[in-house]
Amino acid sequence: MALENKARVYPQNCWHGAKHVILFGNAAGSREIVCVPRGAFVKAAIVDVTEAFNGTGATLDIGIAGNTSGLAAAANTAIGTAGYKGPVTSGALAGDKYFAGDTVLLATFNPGTGGTTGRVAICIEFYPQQD
Repeated sequence: MALENKARVYPQNCWHGAKHVILFGNAAGSREIVCVPRGAFVKAAIVDVTEAFNGTGATLDIGIAGNTSGLAAAANTAIGTAGYKGPVTSGALAGDKYFAGDTVLLATFNPGTGGTTGRVAICIEFYPQQD
């Protein structure tokens, strides 16, 4: 029996996840997680702190250039406490947002002072919206 109006499923038309891991020994600053294509639909940032960062003032923001906490602010990623923190949809750019052009999503990390340990995995859920 033939099916009418078969749906076409292409790899570019499925949900994608981009993963990035940050360890305590990584330098402070911004790093690229993924570049989402024009028209991408970004659902959320998922943050999993598998080992708490014990440095005073350790922070992690997720966003874009010009709005580094646009997807998830440090208060919501809470890398000083171990555990699953997602999906985080606290920022102005999070929760079902589209990007008008190719956009680099960034993790801005500060290990804090006096720390010795920490590990966090970040996953960005997005749909590329390709025709």
